[in-house]
Amino acid sequence: MSKLRKDHMYLIGILAVAALLRVYQFVKFGPLSIDVDEYVISKVLDLIIIGLVFGLTIKVTKSRTAGLFAAALSVGIPLYNWTIAFELYHTLALFLYLLTIYILMSVKDMEDWWFGLFVPLILSFIHIYSLFLVAALILFVILVKLEKIEFSKKELYFIGAATGIIALVFISFTITPALIFVIKQYINVGYYTLAAENFTLAKALSIAGTLPLYLGILGAYYSVKRRSKNSLLLLSTAAIFVLIMLFNIVPISLGLPYFILSLAGLSGFVYEKFAKTLSVSRFKSQKNLMIFLVFAVVLIISSLHWVLGASV
Repeated sequence: MSKLRKDHMYLIGILAVAALLRVYQFVKFGPLSIDVDEYVISKVLDLIIIGLVFGLTIKVTKSRTAGLFAAALSVGIPLYNWTIAFELYHTLALFLYLLTIYILMSVKDMEDWWFGLFVPLILSFIHIYSLFLVAALILFVILVKLEKIEFSKKELYFIGAATGIIALVFISFTITPALIFVIKQYINVGYYTLAAENFTLAKALSIAGTLPLYLGILGAYYSVKRRSKNSLLLLSTAAIFVLIMLFNIVPISLGLPYFILSLAGLSGFVYEKFAKTLSVSRFKSQKNLMIFLVFAVVLIISSLHWVLGASV
């Protein structure tokens, strides 16, 4: 079995654990007020998002095993559930946001890169958080320039076009009275059904879990030393969403998944640091066993966090 094939099999195993946890959630609690089909689609998107974290981490760290580590860490991170109005819309928006980031990381190797612009276009029509994508892209450009790293022409075109598309959509809402009425109604029902919650470390830990938050923050620290464009892109998203939660612009329950999944992607650097340290330690002969145990512990802790009800 090839290395690529093994990686895919391990990822399928991780996704199977995530799927079982979601089945457990459904059996134990049941969706209270949404259509079952909508619930199932939302949970399928949950699994796809974990796969996206795997892909994003590979782009950032250049390590497939680090990608698997980030995916395992994401298994128990709660995204959205039926206590949040329009669960599917929020989950779909999170998927489109992360997919836009993945496309930007891949755009320099894409011939028909402009097809990827349909993703931020759709996002801008379905969720107001596309505006935070614009903020993250602007911060990303600033950080890259401060680090004196060069952009490719395709990357600059994609960033400029995505920003312009999102801005144009929301300008259209502003100048069109009928659309303004529709979006205001949608925002009132869809985004403010949860009372605003002040962002605190205790609240973040209770929702996301201690392991993803601490390993993600440590990974963010290690990523700064890499001076990598891709890591700066995830850092920009994490920074924007922690700021908007700190200033109580969005409830923590809605903003935290963007923040914590960005950190999960950066946690791949923690895994790399651990693997390198293990390679020169007295346990190097048991490296594979130690790595297996680390993955097992991460999956167990993630599963326990989910089962103990942090996601409901």
